[in-house]
Amino acid sequence: MKLLNALPQRNLALAALVLSMLLLSALVISALFARRRDEGKIVIVVALSGVSNRDKIYLPHIFGKGGLASEGALYRDIKSLDFEFHMPTLTAVLTGKRYDKFSAAAGVKGPTLFQLLRKKNSLPADKTWMIGAWHTRFTYYEKDGWGEDTAPCNICPLVQEFSRNFENCRKSLEPHLEDGERELVAALPDLMEKDRVYPQWDAIEDFQYGMLWKILKFVRPALVCYVFSAPEVAHFGAWSRYVAALRESDERIYNLWNYLKTDPYYRGRTILAIYVDHERNAYYMHNNENLSVNPSVAWGLVLKNFRDLGWPRDKAPLTHQDVFTMVSKWLDLP
Repeated sequence: MKLLNALPQRNLALAALVLSMLLLSALVISALFARRRDEGKIVIVVALSGVSNRDKIYLPHIFGKGGLASEGALYRDIKSLDFEFHMPTLTAVLTGKRYDKFSAAAGVKGPTLFQLLRKKNSLPADKTWMIGAWHTRFTYYEKDGWGEDTAPCNICPLVQEFSRNFENCRKSLEPHLEDGERELVAALPDLMEKDRVYPQWDAIEDFQYGMLWKILKFVRPALVCYVFSAPEVAHFGAWSRYVAALRESDERIYNLWNYLKTDPYYRGRTILAIYVDHERNAYYMHNNENLSVNPSVAWGLVLKNFRDLGWPRDKAPLTHQDVFTMVSKWLDLP
């Protein structure tokens, strides 16, 4: 106390000012950190479309030595319990409900993850995104009080409508698009309606993947479902193109995860869930039998970059409906 009294009054005032500034800085940093944590977890769901289980050899970044499979929870036995194709598995992942391709009531039978999250957290459309060649029709439910006001943004080049919220979603992206990209995005709805030829899947993938990066870097979504459609080049019967598409998808998933692990916004709060929507197996493309008896089996992988969530390994085997349950739990959905 005597020492303090001996110091010049000006020095005491300066010390008090510095101490106050340090305390204020600490409070601001703490508040920002707390606010970021309060924003909740971010979930990116990635589907590989039509990849046969035997073709893991062409996914070295995922299944090779030291690959992504060694970092997360690998599910080798996700079973499709409905007619085995894209529609039932995507519907199961987004709604947790069954889908019958041949039923008069086929389609989305309940609110999707996008709708549940938007309504729960009062989110604008551009915080939830569905990106896939033709998958927009499975993104929202239109009954029982659910409607377009809860629909996500869509980038689905092979359907006639670009997005249920096309104008609002485009406004989020436009400031960050190059001139050529901006023109293509604006023209997509008309182009797809006029010329719906059998798709060049790998070319479409380049556009979709570019849009995914724009959305992640500039829009900062809370939930994304992205379908890697490039492996669908298998429909052309060109094995070399199929293998090249697998290797490209593998590398892109690897790059995506590295970005999510290191970017300050996503680091420490993001989950990447990867699954195969259906095994490319000719038998299941021509048989509508009960798959509960003879199921098609695909794989899935869950990666996270924080420590406060245990691996969801409490149930095996899984179905695609269980992917919905896991994502709902991560996002604290009702």
